[in-house]
Amino acid sequence: MSIYEKLKSYVQGESTPNSVRMSDESGTIEIDYHNEKNLAKSVVKLTFTESEYVDIFTPERDDSSNRYLINVAFSRGYYHSNVFMDDSYSWDDFQEGYILRNFNQENLDLVQKIINMTSPELNIDRSEDSEKISQTLINIDDSSCQQIAYEYNQYYDEALVAGLREYVLKKLCNKFFDIHFFEQKCAEKYVTTVNLLILFFEEYGIDKDRIDFVKCLKQYVFENGLEFDEDLWDDYHSYYDHRNFNEESFQSSVNRNLEKMYDKLIEDLEDGVLEKNFEIINFVSKQGYSFGRTYNFPEQKSYGSKTGKTFRLDKVEDGRIVVVVPGQRMKMDINDFKNFLFHPELF
Repeated sequence: MSIYEKLKSYVQGESTPNSVRMSDESGTIEIDYHNEKNLAKSVVKLTFTESEYVDIFTPERDDSSNRYLINVAFSRGYYHSNVFMDDSYSWDDFQEGYILRNFNQENLDLVQKIINMTSPELNIDRSEDSEKISQTLINIDDSSCQQIAYEYNQYYDEALVAGLREYVLKKLCNKFFDIHFFEQKCAEKYVTTVNLLILFFEEYGIDKDRIDFVKCLKQYVFENGLEFDEDLWDDYHSYYDHRNFNEESFQSSVNRNLEKMYDKLIEDLEDGVLEKNFEIINFVSKQGYSFGRTYNFPEQKSYGSKTGKTFRLDKVEDGRIVVVVPGQRMKMDINDFKNFLFHPELF
């Protein structure tokens, strides 16, 4: 006896709630409240497995990984990471300086603090320096940089999955309202009455005598154009919404790795070199100069035959400053650099 026939028998008082449940091959239908006064108004609970619900809305011809993404969206359990993003993508982004744009101000300040020790000509506020800064950080501590890239990749992928879930749920939830199956939990739990369930079989031309209830629903979905027939991989970046990005955890991870990088840099520097670096950097700043820019000497200075009229501060290296004048690179300690600024004709 089909589930439809069993429900009709139940209304006539010839079958029990348990026999109704046993006759449903899909195991979806269960009479949750037995209304002895009016059997047709007994409450029916419909419970779907994840795969059943996905299958109901997925075209038979769909042999792509679209099913996988729908399952991810409805997942009440584990799915593997890197649904959309692989680790190489974020590592490329880090090397090119793009991930730095996602650091908060505290971490940007820490990056500049690190950079000031090795490449003070670079400035975190200049977008054109981003790639060089990333490369400098990689040279200092490759593993910490890779960890930052990995964490960014994970949080970005999680945000995409959250957006995917919102999109799919919007497309596939509350789709049985017109047949009076009322949703308690999308893709999982619905309630109706015995009478409404019988009407579903009778009103929609369902092949109720030959197939089980889940297949009946699939037939209804197909015949009423409710199938989910689109490519979820297409333009998947549109699922991204920053509110789904775990900003706090990401920034905390970045800070932890930058602090590790800073500590490593301190340990790697020779004794006394760090103080000399900062002495030079502070002096340069007080004089109103920046690294990586070209300046004219004051007009009152004489230039000699070596220096010309311009100079550029390149970087601080091993407690000395690298100064570039036309045709020459010079490495000076702070005293030589002070003499250079005031008596460039000597150099």
